[in-house]
Amino acid sequence: MQLSDETISELKSFYGGAGRHYHTWAHIEAMLMLSTRIRPMLTNPSAVELAIYYHDVIYDPHSNSNERDSIKKMQDDLSGKVHADLIQDAAVLIEATIKHKISGEISSELKSDCAYFLDLDLSILGEEEAAYDAYAQAIRQEYHFVPSPLYEKERTKILNGFLARPNLYFSDMFYREREQRARTNIEREIVQLHKRTASYAN
Repeated sequence: MQLSDETISELKSFYGGAGRHYHTWAHIEAMLMLSTRIRPMLTNPSAVELAIYYHDVIYDPHSNSNERDSIKKMQDDLSGKVHADLIQDAAVLIEATIKHKISGEISSELKSDCAYFLDLDLSILGEEEAAYDAYAQAIRQEYHFVPSPLYEKERTKILNGFLARPNLYFSDMFYREREQRARTNIEREIVQLHKRTASYAN
């Protein structure tokens, strides 16, 4: 997927916006780098790459419409420049990040690609301890406006939701390489959050 230099420059400016600490261009680069390993397994690698570029282009921690706003920007930016079917497939992939689940409505052709795309997006969960802790700290910085007791409560709820899933990763490759480490990382963060919550009572 070859985007123009002008488009890439604009995307970088969005990902470099004030208040971003994890959802930055570095996150996009990390996903692109990892995606080179899975490219031979993808049905539509161009759609996956396009979804990587645009999935967090609009990111406001106060908003609950970031994914759909990102899709809208992709459509506005690329309509008439990129094949409409490619934009539509990328939009389906980005929409899947709302709940990080593969919808039953996704076409059979895209399901496997969607699994890999979602795994790429959550690959950080299965990184080494130091990288995961830096990610957790960056997420907290993005939600700096949320009072600590509320943040700890809501973040714990999200993390427990991940642990309740049968699998964090959908593809065999990511499951094999990252599942156990991701669960260990999440469990460790929950313990840390509980410690902070307990400290407020003392």
